[in-house]
Amino acid sequence: MKVAGSKSPILKRVIGLALLLILFLVLVVPTVRFTLAQFHYEKGRALSLKGQYSRALQELTEAAAWLPQDAAIQYELGIAHLQMALGMDGMLQNVMAAKAVEYFQRSQVLNPLEPETAYGLARASELLGEQTREQTLAAYRRATGLWPNNSLYRKAFARQLYRQGKDQELLATVQHLGSIDPGSYGQLQREPYWSDETQQAFVTGVGQAIKQNIAPRGAHMAIAAIFEKQGKWFEAAVEYQEAMEYEPHSNTEHNFYRLGALLLRSDADEAVKVLLHGLAKSSTREKDLERLYNVFKDATEPEFQVAFYRKVRDRFQLTYRLEILVARTLIDAKQYDEAKAVLEKVALQEKTAEPWYWLARLGELTEDWDSMELAIQKATVRDPDNSDYHLIFSRVLARQQKYGSAEEQATRAIETMKNPSAALYNHRAGLRWNQKNYQGALADWQEANRLQPDNAVFYGQIGMAYKMLGNHDLAMSAYAEALERDPGNEKYKKELNK
Repeated sequence: MKVAGSKSPILKRVIGLALLLILFLVLVVPTVRFTLAQFHYEKGRALSLKGQYSRALQELTEAAAWLPQDAAIQYELGIAHLQMALGMDGMLQNVMAAKAVEYFQRSQVLNPLEPETAYGLARASELLGEQTREQTLAAYRRATGLWPNNSLYRKAFARQLYRQGKDQELLATVQHLGSIDPGSYGQLQREPYWSDETQQAFVTGVGQAIKQNIAPRGAHMAIAAIFEKQGKWFEAAVEYQEAMEYEPHSNTEHNFYRLGALLLRSDADEAVKVLLHGLAKSSTREKDLERLYNVFKDATEPEFQVAFYRKVRDRFQLTYRLEILVARTLIDAKQYDEAKAVLEKVALQEKTAEPWYWLARLGELTEDWDSMELAIQKATVRDPDNSDYHLIFSRVLARQQKYGSAEEQATRAIETMKNPSAALYNHRAGLRWNQKNYQGALADWQEANRLQPDNAVFYGQIGMAYKMLGNHDLAMSAYAEALERDPGNEKYKKELNK
């Protein structure tokens, strides 16, 4: 009795410890596994977002070892493999894309309702080409079915449908895009599948969006853009004005400029009112007027443009730059005397180079070289660091065979230009050549050649300079380089055959 009684407490203790162990295994171990998996998952995901996919895979693989049935971990493994595949080509890309497909498929089994997984599977399958055509389409259909109004999915799906020649499904997809994302017109019109037929499908979709009041502002703007491309200016203006009536608080001066530009070709007087309203909202009126200059130039007669500038001058306090725009418009109209009068008035009132630059341009147009020379010389005095002015001065001097002065100005152009071009060195080389400074010309052509080593002309000029300097071997070598880059050039062949 004594022995039996002594074993009973021990047995109870063993049973209690066993129960505690079972409880530990049931409650604590899964928590530890989850915690460790979550730690590696978050670390891997962060590395993946930073583009460190190899390290991300190590962490995510560790996470999957702790929780092999977690859909999110399998998905992130698929994403990391997909991103690595996108940076590869050939067999390596295929291997990595196939692994991505495998992980996306596992994730999809674990969570069949996640659209991101289906989209990832579609993208990975796409990389595998012909062997997975049906799988790719099935994955895209699944992704768009799970998330019907995701514009990103629809755009990628449309490209795949185009590649596989699924024309009717493509039209339906583009129509759906029009109904959920009217603002995507700008992007879609650059797609290879864009045509009159797909455009009509898109317009039908946009019409549905308007009826359902889905993004009405973007919808009317898309229709306006299509009408504009077709040259239907009035219809485009009507649609754009309709767009601006939605969310009117978001209209900026640029919206009014766009509407004004459309109206210029259909209702010019109304366009002026709209453009003036836009300028009234702007804090950068003079810069905006510079941009509007080309809008007017393409849409109206110069006289109308000048009249607009007069209205602007009467309404707003602006600098001399408005008068420069008036002069430029008069130059476009070939009203050179009127333009000259405006520019000379500005030149007298303002200590700036710009009116003198435009007077130089006017001199060039009228072939009054003396006036051009004087005007551009004054521009370089007022803006001595403007390389363009020095180059123009150099060219007008060269035209009058003042090669020494022209070379000085070409040198100033090189000195004041941040990154002198090969053409600029070539220009100065020609001036030096005309002064029989063959060594100086050679140096400039060599610099031009350094900047454009594949240009046959510079090798030919180098050969010509060496020839004048009496260095036959180097001349022949340069001509050979020139002929290699321009095999059909008879001049180079002739020089090499002498």
